[in-house]
Amino acid sequence: MANRIGFHVRSMDEFERVIQIPRVNVVELKPDQIEKKSGVSLYFFDGKEFRPNLKLIGEIDNMCRKRNVSIQVHLPYEEEHDPSTERGLCQADRAHHDLILKRYKMFKGIFYSSMVGSVLTTHPPAYRFNGVDLWEEQEALEAGRELYARVSREILGSKDDFKLGLENMVAPKDTGASSLGFKPWHLDKLIGDSKGIGITVDSGHRNLNNDMSIRLLFSLAPVVNVHFHSNLGIVLQDTYDDDGHLFATKDNLPHYGRYIKTFGRFGPPIILEIEDLENRSDSELSDYVQNLRREIEKV
Repeated sequence: MANRIGFHVRSMDEFERVIQIPRVNVVELKPDQIEKKSGVSLYFFDGKEFRPNLKLIGEIDNMCRKRNVSIQVHLPYEEEHDPSTERGLCQADRAHHDLILKRYKMFKGIFYSSMVGSVLTTHPPAYRFNGVDLWEEQEALEAGRELYARVSREILGSKDDFKLGLENMVAPKDTGASSLGFKPWHLDKLIGDSKGIGITVDSGHRNLNNDMSIRLLFSLAPVVNVHFHSNLGIVLQDTYDDDGHLFATKDNLPHYGRYIKTFGRFGPPIILEIEDLENRSDSELSDYVQNLRREIEKV
């Protein structure tokens, strides 16, 4: 099965540019970044309900159908503990679960009326903010497991074409939100027997976290997509700037060849999560995608 390969996008300008690049056939939307950079919202949240922006979704859907580009979505990650804002919805807090389920229900409706959101990627539950634990690790794991079981049972069902991916994470830091998923058994426990929920393998996060092996990441659960990029592999405890989101190459990503072989074997969609798209020419982006496809085909 040929891999779909494309880019994450953080603005409408990036989206419209990327889908026209030859050999690109998947994009991952980052709704919060698109709202920040382009001033348009994929959906709205008023603290009680989620409401899709059907006009924008329809425009995105039409542009991608013409080019056979599939559309995935990276959900905003948690930044605080405040259910009045989307980034304050905490998966470790059972009191927030009903609101979070409303978001998944909205996306299910979006997907079945358009091409938008075939795969949703989320960070696992955050339990530590700025070095302070709001929940114990085990408590957050149990709450997350309950949430994903409900998402599987009430939202995803048995459909194979609408999936949720939990992303492997870096180890906890002293700043920002620290999420579960930095140990393999976290992901195993969070997913459990839930159907329709798999792994989003992030090669950059794995490069900053030696507790994660590539073999384990691809064996814990079905891999729904891959965030493929690299960094310098040097962990900085007081910032997230250590994850540089560079183009992955044989020179800067350990076990690069193992990733290529695994891509060829399992055929997951590959999202190139590159930081500086604006500094790259269309030909650079197209050439990288083409060369990556060639390497995978040789496997």
